[in-house]
Amino acid sequence: MRPLSGTKVFSCLLLLSSAITLAAQSTLGDITGTVHDATGADIANASVTLVNTDSGIKSSQTSGGDGSYRFQQVAPCHYRLEIAAAGFSKTGISNLTMNLDAHLTQDVSLSVG
Repeated sequence: MRPLSGTKVFSCLLLLSSAITLAAQSTLGDITGTVHDATGADIANASVTLVNTDSGIKSSQTSGGDGSYRFQQVAPCHYRLEIAAAGFSKTGISNLTMNLDAHLTQDVSLSVG
């Protein structure tokens, strides 16, 4: 049996590393943002709901002390955000599109009411 040439070994290693790189790529993304009022002050404890408009599946969380929120591992699809906080009018943001491995930032301003 003949030993493998350096070129064949290199080609095999290159093919293997390419396969590992492709497997490591993610199709999921994330949506982040900050909830604030009309003056720009952060709103803590706001209810932020991400709605998949194709399936109707919802995911909810509460904004942090600095008004920030983050939805991780969001599948490519169409979404709507619904935001509510005590003392403020409920707000919705439609037509959000998540692409492959995208990172969307959507800040939200709530009106008193």
